[in-house]
Amino acid sequence: VESANEVRCNDPCYQAAMKRKLRRQATKDLMELWQELNGDGSDTTMAKLKDKWVHSQSFRNHFKSMDIELAFLEHNLSLIEGVDGQITFEDFANMVIQLRHTDLGPSVSGLKHQMTTVLNEMLELKAQIREVWLVTKDNLHKEKPPEQPPQLASVPQQKPSMSK
Repeated sequence: VESANEVRCNDPCYQAAMKRKLRRQATKDLMELWQELNGDGSDTTMAKLKDKWVHSQSFRNHFKSMDIELAFLEHNLSLIEGVDGQITFEDFANMVIQLRHTDLGPSVSGLKHQMTTVLNEMLELKAQIREVWLVTKDNLHKEKPPEQPPQLASVPQQKPSMSK
């Protein structure tokens, strides 16, 4: 039984057939989502997709099950969006199927780590700026401006002598 499974895993024909089967199932699932989004099956827009994300739990859950958030979905959809702002079902389905078969785990965790590092550094900068501001503020309040501006010392003018 194990060797049969191993043979199937190494058989390119079997793998191609499985990919086609998974693609058909994914397309069917996406068509149901698309029909929910656009009852007539026509092209859609980014605004409609965002609205569906907000108002449809099943739509949101479908993408969250693939660890896809709205911002990431928007980014990918902006890459396939037509000049007229329309998104076709074919482009939408191909993009989602490609995302399904992309292992985003390492990339996402790397980005999350980098973002956490940047945010922590920004918090440190914020604290340093606040500290400098407080010290400067305290120093400004400690220094009292002089009552009157200092007088310049008057230098007596000497009359030129006319001696030879």
